[in-house]
Amino acid sequence: MRAALAGLAAFGCATAMAAVTPNDAGIISDDDSASIQNAVDRAVATGDEVVIPAVNARTGKAGWEIVRTILLPSGATVIIENATLTVAKGVYANFFRSANTFTDKGRTIEGEMRDIRIIGHGCAVLSGGEANDLNESTQRKDGRPSTRCNTPILMVNVRDFLVSGLRIEDQRYWGMCFNFCRFGTIRDIRFVARYDRRNQDGINLRNGCHDILVENISGQTGDDLIALSGIDSLRDESPWSIVVKGRSPDIHHIRLNNISGAASRHPLVTIRNHDGVKVYNVAMSGISDTEFGDSALHMDEPRYCAILIGCNLYWKTRRSQMGETYGITVRDLDCSYSEEGVVIGCTLKDSHFSGLRCRGRCRTAVTTAGPEWESPGAQIENVTIENAQVTSDRDGAAIVDFRLGSKRDYVKDTLVVNSSLEHKGVRTQVARDVVDRVWQPSDSVRTNAVPPEVAAHFGVSVIDDDHLLVRPTPVPGKHLEGFVPVPLGFVWVELDEDKLIICTPTHTHVSFRGKEHDKSSGVFEFH
Repeated sequence: MRAALAGLAAFGCATAMAAVTPNDAGIISDDDSASIQNAVDRAVATGDEVVIPAVNARTGKAGWEIVRTILLPSGATVIIENATLTVAKGVYANFFRSANTFTDKGRTIEGEMRDIRIIGHGCAVLSGGEANDLNESTQRKDGRPSTRCNTPILMVNVRDFLVSGLRIEDQRYWGMCFNFCRFGTIRDIRFVARYDRRNQDGINLRNGCHDILVENISGQTGDDLIALSGIDSLRDESPWSIVVKGRSPDIHHIRLNNISGAASRHPLVTIRNHDGVKVYNVAMSGISDTEFGDSALHMDEPRYCAILIGCNLYWKTRRSQMGETYGITVRDLDCSYSEEGVVIGCTLKDSHFSGLRCRGRCRTAVTTAGPEWESPGAQIENVTIENAQVTSDRDGAAIVDFRLGSKRDYVKDTLVVNSSLEHKGVRTQVARDVVDRVWQPSDSVRTNAVPPEVAAHFGVSVIDDDHLLVRPTPVPGKHLEGFVPVPLGFVWVELDEDKLIICTPTHTHVSFRGKEHDKSSGVFEFH
């Protein structure tokens, strides 16, 4: 990790500091958030650290209620000592946020903060409490802030940071979010989410993050356990912008070690990048999927893969191109509960996967056939898969399954080495196989051409090889605002008694006749 690990090692051997607590005289305030903020401000000024103990002197009880975000400046160290912090009902607030976030200075190179640490000792809990009404469809409306304000820990434009030793329960949105952060460590984190609210990712490393170590992460989430997402808009000029001008949006030099858990309906580890953002030099080792705990909802629903590298959704101006996702290594994957081991989408180059053990529910070690709602296929160059072992009785079981969904897809200079498949008692061994293939008309999986009457009546048209567009059209008595881009391969569209029906499992937002429609998945009907 270059200079990152050397710098971070200093965290473990720093000289002991004195402690300021939110229970100290002159620190206690009218609410717990104010008390903790007072402690942070005092500690930073004196060079000390903050310790939040289990018992709250203001209330005389165990636990702390967060009613507004605690802002952490450079040099802040907060230790949560066997304490539980719970965000208050109806509040829109992070537990902790870098103090520069959502500020003009914080969006500049000069506004970078450093040396922020959040450390849990013993049973240190951040609890999301009851869900509120802030989500991706309600954010920035009617006085609500960005939905990132529902994230327990939010850091933007920070270097030399540490987050460790926390249990995060029922987060209201992503568990942790980092944008344009570098030279950091996130370790020893456990998530306990029941998936009773939207987008309960675990850890999000987004645009501009690099040289970060993530290790010893476990538990269950309602979305990706760990997501490397280079899909944020770089043109966001709103007050909630998290873009740092002058910094590269690329994500690189990330290490993920010892990651285990269950992600409802989603992968454990996801890489998504489009619109020119690169993701490269990402090393994963010790990845394993597990069963859900008893408290999880939707625990019986399919988890489509353990690791997703690239996808054919979420792009705004253009897809990721060949050479923008590369240098991805996966070593020691144990997959039993997900539908697939590794799914490759869009593009991947110069990467290496080894020690893939797939059994139980898992069908393939590596495939381009993602979830049923996403168009399959990818462009793949110079990828090696070795020591993969697949043991499955499922139909279609294979070591690799490279489906090509459109004319742009191909597989080139890809090796399968020393791998095996045991399917219904029959064992197949592959010593060395070179995969090179291009798309053929017989590879097409599209089954739902847009009906002409739908196109004429509602203004539906094909905009590229994979998407259709529902757009405004001067049809008497009809009014459709905006557009709906949806993947063609796994979406059906039909006209039924003067009604347009679109079924899409992707997140879609539609405004129709003055009414807003926003769903993670489902059926939209336009009359």
